[in-house]
Amino acid sequence: MLAQRSTLLALFLSAATILGATGCGGGSSESVPTANIGGENTSTPANDPQRVERPVVLTSQESQSPAASVKSPAELKPRVVLKTTLGNITIELDSEKAPVTVDNFLAGYVDRDFYTGTIFHHVDPTSLVAAGGFTEDLTAKPVRAHIRCEADNGLSNVRGTVTMAREPSYPDSATSQFMINMADNTYLDHQNDDDPEAFGYCVFGRVVEGMDVVDQIAATPAEANGDFPALPKTPVVIQAIERVQ
Repeated sequence: MLAQRSTLLALFLSAATILGATGCGGGSSESVPTANIGGENTSTPANDPQRVERPVVLTSQESQSPAASVKSPAELKPRVVLKTTLGNITIELDSEKAPVTVDNFLAGYVDRDFYTGTIFHHVDPTSLVAAGGFTEDLTAKPVRAHIRCEADNGLSNVRGTVTMAREPSYPDSATSQFMINMADNTYLDHQNDDDPEAFGYCVFGRVVEGMDVVDQIAATPAEANGDFPALPKTPVVIQAIERVQ
């Protein structure tokens, strides 16, 4: 397990920097994914589009009255289809447990076609696959506001779950990048509220169809390429992410 966890490098990269971190589970030192969000404690160049300081966003769910925010069962578990060059993946989102994160993912990115043309920029069948921030030429896409971290929602980073990336030193730093867990990475779960690195990584959905496609993506031959330690040699491109309910 430790050997597998040691392969989790800093996955969410700026154009010139890997942001490293220690893990939060079991008292052991781990490397965990970090977000290309350009906040504090990064060495991202000042002219990087993601260097801009952004406030934590207040999403529509949080701005509504309790009565106005009541949702139907289908609205609590919306689904999207992630269409890739290797096949389709259906993801069920959990807007009951992660309302801020799901609203950000759908309204902030999916509905704006942000993910079209982005790639899976890290693949590892023993740990996770990561996507949501870079085009085929490895250009980082400009992102929207940071969101509040909901890692304390009781959901666990087990195989097949979808979780947000963030900067280890700043829990409320997730933007567009996400990963799909290929193993039970429970050390990424919420541990406590006091240590930013131990606050955890927010699970906001799970793969309900197409896990075989995820396995195929994870097994894609990869190589180190500059700041990308496990970049697929043949790009795995997200052609679209679309709502299906």
